[in-house]
Order: sequence, then structure tokens, then C-alpha cells
Amino acid sequence: MRRFASYADYLTLDISCPNSINGKVFLDPARLRDLMARLNAVERGPLPPKLVAKLSPDVDDALLEQLVTVLLEAKIDGIIISNTTVERPATLRGDASMKGGLSGSPLFARSTAMLAQVASISGGSVPLIGVGGIASGPQAYAKIQAGATAVQLYTGLIYGGTALVTRIKRELAVLLMRDGYGTLSEAVGTARSVRKVSP
Repeated sequence: MRRFASYADYLTLDISCPNSINGKVFLDPARLRDLMARLNAVERGPLPPKLVAKLSPDVDDALLEQLVTVLLEAKIDGIIISNTTVERPATLRGDASMKGGLSGSPLFARSTAMLAQVASISGGSVPLIGVGGIASGPQAYAKIQAGATAVQLYTGLIYGGTALVTRIKRELAVLLMRDGYGTLSEAVGTARSVRKVSP
């Protein structure tokens, strides 16, 4: 944090990396609490970057609530939902035995449902960043309706290139107009009050 604080607008704390040997250490709420206390004690300079945490989609509901509670108590600045998954859906084409985190469309439904859970737990007290399987405006909109105040693109950019960003923005504008919203922020967390957009 000391090394990068002066170069970043925000720093991501990946507490759930499926691609490293010790990637699950901080899925233990007690260890996460200790880590957050240590990080909060670090001097970040005169213009400190925000600190956001990225959660795993491979935790059960009870553990998810514990982890989010620890993060909120530590005054986290935001939460990213979600990291890649180690699960392999039956519909996956290719070698399901490959190790590491799976991203892209197989992650969309799980990460969006988890996003809605975190939105409910956090009650709008911190910004939520939706990620996982976004390759279109309707998919970005589903994340926003589930509670995301921002979205991130990874796998979608590989297949769609940077033109994907412009396409998503145009499609979002159409969806917002369709549902009667004047701004994007008005649509955040509205999944229960408007019809859901299929991915």
C-alpha cells in the first residue's frame, strides 16, 4: 500500500485469488479482520487512494455475510463482486479439469446473484462494483439493477475489443430510457421493481 498509494485512484485487495496456493487464507473472517486492521494502520499519504476488496463467488451465504460484515466494520471503500470461480459448470465447453479461476459468461448468473446478496447485506453503505460475464448493455444493466454502482470488463474486452465500451454505453442509454430513468444511478438496485433483463 505504501509503494502504490501515490500512483493509484484505488487499490484492490484480492482476498479470494483462485490462482495462488494461499489464495483462500483471508476467507477466514478472523484473518480478514486482522488484515484489515493492519492495512488501516498504514499511512497512505496526503491523497490516499480508496481501498476496495474483491470477493469470491465460491463461498456460501453464511460466510459471505461474515466477510461483508468484517469489511464494513473496517470501513472498506468499496466491494468488487466477484472474482473468478473454481467451479466448472456442466455446460462448459473444453477441458473442465483445468486449474485456476474461470471467468466470462459462465460466471454471469452466479456473480450477479451474489451482487444482489451483497447489496442487501451492505444496504447501500458502500459502492459495489459488478464484474463477471459482462459483454453487453443488458448484462451491465442486470449488474446495475442488482446493486452495482460501477461495472468492470475483462473477458468481454478480449472478445469485443475496446468498441465494446461504446456499445454497452449506447445499449444502457436505451434501457434506461425504456424504464423511465433519467440517470444511471436511479437504476441501481432496482432489480425487484422492474422486469429483469435476460443476459
